[in-house]
Parts: sequence; structure tokens; C-alpha cells
Amino acid sequence: MNRTLGAWGEQLAAEYLVRLGWVIVARNWRCDAGELDIVALEPAAGTLPRVVAVEVKTKAGERYGPPLEAITHTKLRRLRALATRWAQEHPDVGLGVRLDAIGVVKLRGRSPQLLHIRGAS
Repeated sequence: MNRTLGAWGEQLAAEYLVRLGWVIVARNWRCDAGELDIVALEPAAGTLPRVVAVEVKTKAGERYGPPLEAITHTKLRRLRALATRWAQEHPDVGLGVRLDAIGVVKLRGRSPQLLHIRGAS
């Protein structure tokens, strides 16, 4: 995937989350096991914010299926392990981490399409 397209999609996803009232706490968090695109705090009514790791997949156009199809079961297992590791390294932020996915499709001459799946599994 083109890194510029991927960075554009991640920026769009981050802006979307901020509009929802989420707070971005990390972008492109890396460790020896891989990378989390976005780690954010989702506001929750009357409780502490929820920590959410967000995987972003971006495609230019609608050919070859939607972007979230690129998240395989193997990829999900790795993302869960990365999210758990992030939570262990940041115990002051909250307990546990939910895993979400955002698919972004860049369409020529039209607004991009964004699909947010909460609790991707």
C-alpha cells in the first residue's frame, strides 16, 4: 500500500474520532511486535473513558473489495496482542483495550467513505 495513502487515511480516521469527542493518545505506536495505528480514549457517560486501539485500512477506489477485508484472523490476533501490550505498558490510562477498525475509501471526485466497526473481532 502506498504510505502516503495510508497516512492520509489514518489522519482522516483520527479527525473523525476527534469529532466524536475521542482523545487521541497515540498514533503509530510501535514495539518489537508491530504497530497500532491509533490509540484513543472514547468518552463514556458517567465512567472513565474507554481505551480503544484502532486499526485503519485505506484503499483508493472500490475495486478489489472493501478495505476492512484486509484484516485477517491472523492480523486480528496480532492486533489484540499489541493492544494488550500497550495497555500493560500504560496502566495509568485504563483497564483493558477494545479493538476497533476503520475502513477508508478514497473516491475520485467524491467525499471519502469511512466505515467504523466497534469491537472488531
